Amino acid sequence: MAACHFEKLLRDFSFQISPPENDEKFSVNNRSLPQQNDTFLQIEQCVREMLVEKESRRDLFHCSLRPALGHFVALLLHSFGNDSDVNLRLRSGEFLCLLTQLDFADESADFVAFVLPGIFSGCRQILLNVLPNLHSIDLVRCACELVTNSICISFSKINVTDCLSVSVGKCVKSPSSENVLSFRRDSNWLQTAAQRILPQICSLLSRLSAHSVDSVRYESANILSKIRRQIPSDYFGSSFVKMTIDVSLLLYSDTMPKTRQLAHRIIDDVRLQQKELFESHSLDKLKKAMKSLESDVKNASDGGVYLQNFVNCAQLVGPHLLGRLFNLPEFVDKFLSPLIRLISVDHNKEMICDSLHHKTNGLQNLPPLKYGINAKHLTQLATLIVETHNSEKLFDWCFDNFHFDRSVGRRLSIAYFSFFMLNSPGESNQSAAPFVDDVLRMLASMECLLEDEVTDHRIANSPVVNSTESSLAQLLLHCLSTFRSLPFHPFSSRLHIDVVYELLKWCSSSNFCVKNAAESALSLFAELNGHPNVSLLLQCHAEQIVFKLSMDSRDFSVCPRFPLIFAELVSRCFSLQIILPQIRSVVAELLLWLDRSDQKRIIILAKALRAYLNALNEWFPNLKPLVTNLSKTDEQYANLEETDGENDGHGEEEGEEKVGGHKKQWKGDPNYPLVKDVVSILNRTKHFIASAHLPLLLIVLDVLRLSLHFVRNYEDELLPMIHQNWMGLIRLFEIGTAGHLLDSQKLIMTKAIEVVSCICKLSKDFVYRKIVHEFIPCIVVLLRALLKESQNLGKLYAQTATFKLQCAILDGIPDILGAAKVAPEHFQKLEEVIAEYAKQERKLTKQLRDKALTSLNHIEKLKR
Repeated sequence: MAACHFEKLLRDFSFQISPPENDEKFSVNNRSLPQQNDTFLQIEQCVREMLVEKESRRDLFHCSLRPALGHFVALLLHSFGNDSDVNLRLRSGEFLCLLTQLDFADESADFVAFVLPGIFSGCRQILLNVLPNLHSIDLVRCACELVTNSICISFSKINVTDCLSVSVGKCVKSPSSENVLSFRRDSNWLQTAAQRILPQICSLLSRLSAHSVDSVRYESANILSKIRRQIPSDYFGSSFVKMTIDVSLLLYSDTMPKTRQLAHRIIDDVRLQQKELFESHSLDKLKKAMKSLESDVKNASDGGVYLQNFVNCAQLVGPHLLGRLFNLPEFVDKFLSPLIRLISVDHNKEMICDSLHHKTNGLQNLPPLKYGINAKHLTQLATLIVETHNSEKLFDWCFDNFHFDRSVGRRLSIAYFSFFMLNSPGESNQSAAPFVDDVLRMLASMECLLEDEVTDHRIANSPVVNSTESSLAQLLLHCLSTFRSLPFHPFSSRLHIDVVYELLKWCSSSNFCVKNAAESALSLFAELNGHPNVSLLLQCHAEQIVFKLSMDSRDFSVCPRFPLIFAELVSRCFSLQIILPQIRSVVAELLLWLDRSDQKRIIILAKALRAYLNALNEWFPNLKPLVTNLSKTDEQYANLEETDGENDGHGEEEGEEKVGGHKKQWKGDPNYPLVKDVVSILNRTKHFIASAHLPLLLIVLDVLRLSLHFVRNYEDELLPMIHQNWMGLIRLFEIGTAGHLLDSQKLIMTKAIEVVSCICKLSKDFVYRKIVHEFIPCIVVLLRALLKESQNLGKLYAQTATFKLQCAILDGIPDILGAAKVAPEHFQKLEEVIAEYAKQERKLTKQLRDKALTSLNHIEKLKR
């Protein structure tokens, strides 16, 4: 009776929504919204009741009702694909999913197979229309569920039954039931349907798996997984297995964990059930990807997609099979050559990337690549390679090609990929050690490329775009950071020291990118080898590093970077007091080469001496004598050491005589050797204060200030040093007859003001006459000359060397006058000039006038 009632409702419903003749408007409005018809609600309720029991389900899907039910399904598909209200569309789709539930497969298989072409083509068209402008993911889920259910039911197990054995009772036969549509699923139908629908399934799943929305990609994997579980594998044959591998390959590295895990499960299932077919097809995919990799990546808008597909193919093949293939040199060359040609540094992006942000794995500091390639792709591939038992074959290929290839760009690409293999967690220390040794030799061969940076005989503008050579040096330095030393292993320990020494060498580069890469590599190297910071790493190996420095210092021409390595060592260590004797021996070599070198090398040596003095001030912030003066009797029998500055002995004696006392000896003071070193350094560098070379002169002024500050508690050394260097210092403030100052002279004067302020604070009134009769007159003339240059200038004036010099003078004058205890009558002219600065309301910038007023206020306090 339920079947008869259902058939009557379907007939009434079809009549109600059928359009009158020549009334197209009625047809569109009614066929688009069948859910609004009252009969539709009755049909829905009747179907739900009939689906409860198995017998009623047989009546519902009986072949006698097939035309009417098929017509009803067509109406629902039309409503499901209409661009009307989403809720009404979802209601139609859910009703269709209800009719195609997998639990009803025994009764509905023939009917669903009968309407399968319409359902699949309709849902496919719905998905193609919805995916470009996705507004409702529920529509996609519903359509995917309908496709999955209809395919799984249609290809379910065949039950041989007589479709005409079920009587429909005393129902009134309708025209649709008089001519029964005979349809039976059999093996021929299954074979034909599988051949026709398989390409369409593949096309649909490919579209879904390539969509940008995560949930859509998951639906493609879900469809594939359900079809494999519900349908026997022999229905579709090997073509379906290959399609499964292809679709899962696209989702193998999906960003959504749920999708990625489902794809992995599908792949594992295929590998377990069809091992031979899986290996052959995955290997074919890899070979095909290898051939087209270079062209695909370079021609695509986002080449990273194709590179990720290549990585996925390699992961499908697996480390075991890849390891066997790596035994073939031809395969290794075909595998790595296109990949190396794709790795190209994008120098335009390199200078704007966030390379200062250090991460533990060091990947953030790598130069950016072209074609949309990123570190994730190369990391996955390198991790897979080092898991194979023949990864050494690829290392050998990389380093052999690096040595024989003369192209710097190709060397850069090889070094880039080598870093990922060395940085891979699967790489063992034993196998990495010889490759790190090769990297050291590579860097040694590149020192000539940066030789101009070492000499630094001139100041040049750095290029906006980084060079290929600099990028190559960065990659090799990153390779060094991956080395992990082995305890109690002599070769590893020696290599450990060599790596630290090489990183220190490149930390001294004047190229910002190379220097930043070396500093990052040194920090990562310390962390990987169990040191909290770089300072503790250097302190742990300081003795061996200083020994290498002492050996390199014997021949400056062969090892031109040893002063810079020394500077980096002492500037990065919190304390090296334990090996001070060894460090002092290196300082002695620096002073020796300082007397023998030309102008190009002197600045390197001066930088090293400045770093040493700065380190001494940090290690000994308040160095004081530890013993009292020796008595005259002890002095007669004391074995006095000869000073290093014998050439300057007469000048020192004259200075000491002017101070008015004989030089005191601190025979038992353990700190005096350091003081003696500082005095010797200053004696060897004081004549450079007359140099016309700006970089050298700026360093010498720093050396003078640091030296005076270090010996401030040794008055018998401090005062002669001030006296000997005062004349050269005061000459820096002379303008000359031309009355025009170069920017380089202004920079020097700015630095010299700091030195004069330091001298006054340390010596107090010892330089009273020098300040009054020599310094103040020069400053008065200088301020007046600068005042003429600085009038009626715009906001950019604050960035000039003139403005910086004026600020340094106005800020430093009160401290200098106060420390030297200058009487008010001696700085009256200076006060008048500063007052002129404060009065120039319209001609000077407000910042400069404010500094002048602040300086005048301090001077007024000094008068009191």
